[in-house]
Amino acid sequence: MNVVGITHFLRMLNKAVNDLESGRDSDEEPAKEISIELPITAIIPESYIGSSKEKIELYQKLSSADNFEYLKELRLEVEQDFGRLPVEVLNLFDIIELKILAKKAHLTNIKAVNVGNQKLGKMIVLSFTKQLKPENIMNMLNTNSKWQISSDKLKIYMKDLGVVWIPALKDSVTALGESIVISDS
Repeated sequence: MNVVGITHFLRMLNKAVNDLESGRDSDEEPAKEISIELPITAIIPESYIGSSKEKIELYQKLSSADNFEYLKELRLEVEQDFGRLPVEVLNLFDIIELKILAKKAHLTNIKAVNVGNQKLGKMIVLSFTKQLKPENIMNMLNTNSKWQISSDKLKIYMKDLGVVWIPALKDSVTALGESIVISDS
């Protein structure tokens, strides 16, 4: 318990209790880990947090973040303890936000790949599971129609997300995870 910290331990304990109350079996296959491979520096620099122990604790807390409320609390805690967040740490929080959004959107991987043509640059590729519904893809296409669809991947050129591409990517993944309500009127 000393290694993970009391707050993290309590979150894990509460999750286990919620799983039991909701009838989920601990032997069920756990949710697949989402991998994110993007061309941004997302670390805790030595100049921001010098203590290895404090860095490890923060990385553990970040890796256990599974909702935006906890992530927001964690960000405030870090800012209070260590001051204004440097770009690398802001990027780290962006990556964790993307992981939370990706889980809701049934994605397994978000990565940037080089395209053979240097003029086109990189392409963002989203790999999804069979649980993703076509209407969710349509919802995402409403936010940016330049997404390309294949059997289990969605692709877009980074330049088509714009200069500030991380927020645009988050918007697209958010739309992908949103349920669509069709009205009868």
